[in-house]
Amino acid sequence: MGGNLHSNQRLEFLGDSVLGLIVSDDLYEEKPSWREGDLTKRKSVLVSKNMLAESARSLELGEYLRFSEEELEAGGNDRDSALADALEAVIGALYIDGGLIAAAGFVKRELLGPVRSVDVTDEHPNYKSELQERIQAEYRIHPRYKVTRTEGPDHEKIFTVEVSVAKTVLGVGSGLSKKEAEQSAAREALKNAHRDSGS
Repeated sequence: MGGNLHSNQRLEFLGDSVLGLIVSDDLYEEKPSWREGDLTKRKSVLVSKNMLAESARSLELGEYLRFSEEELEAGGNDRDSALADALEAVIGALYIDGGLIAAAGFVKRELLGPVRSVDVTDEHPNYKSELQERIQAEYRIHPRYKVTRTEGPDHEKIFTVEVSVAKTVLGVGSGLSKKEAEQSAAREALKNAHRDSGS
């Protein structure tokens, strides 16, 4: 490794602020009837460590993070905190390089877009985060998502994704984006888990 490596903390600091502005602006425009408390609650979910980490995993950011051998063996490049920080750093870098428009395009595509069809509230949680917490608690590993099929023209592709743990498929779902399909697969996995536990 070179001796010229620097921490991403300054970019994380900037990216955190830029992310907050983009999400706030998006919610303000998309939810004109919501009160301040509702907007604040939704924003806190969207910029939470879990949501950012899930987006970072979908982008495979963990593969580009540098850690010591010991940290890698301990799963450091798959920790929620490390992945969330990395995504904030990317947003900060995009803002510096391309301005607010570039950063907003990225955030809306990679973070906000996939949850448009999922009401991320206490009553209707993020299924991937809920499944991950459950799997980590029981097996100490992360569920894995795999695209098994794509259908339709480029502008209307339908993705089918399966989620598995230790090569056992827990659920299958479809959607107009990979992340939407992953949410659907996670929801199916949770349904199956509840059904099994209740039988």
